[in-house]
Amino acid sequence: MVFPSIEANVKPEIQQSRARSVENMVALIAILLILGIIFGVFGFVVKGLIWLAIIGIVLIVASVIWGIIRRGASRV
Repeated sequence: MVFPSIEANVKPEIQQSRARSVENMVALIAILLILGIIFGVFGFVVKGLIWLAIIGIVLIVASVIWGIIRRGASRV
C-alpha cells in the first residue's frame, strides 16, 4: 500500500504561501549574510586605517623632532 503524501491534501494557496515564506526566509538570510560580510570588511578597513593614522602621526612627530635636533646642531 502506498501512503498518499501529506502535501497532497494541502490546498494550493497554502502551498504557495509556504513557498513564499521559505523564499522570504532565504532572502532574509542572504541579506544578513551580505551585510555581515560588508560590515566585517568595513571593520577591518577602519581598523587598518586607524593603524595607518597612528603610524603616520608617529612619523610626523619623529620628523619634527629630527628636524629640531638637526636645526639645533647646524647652529653650533
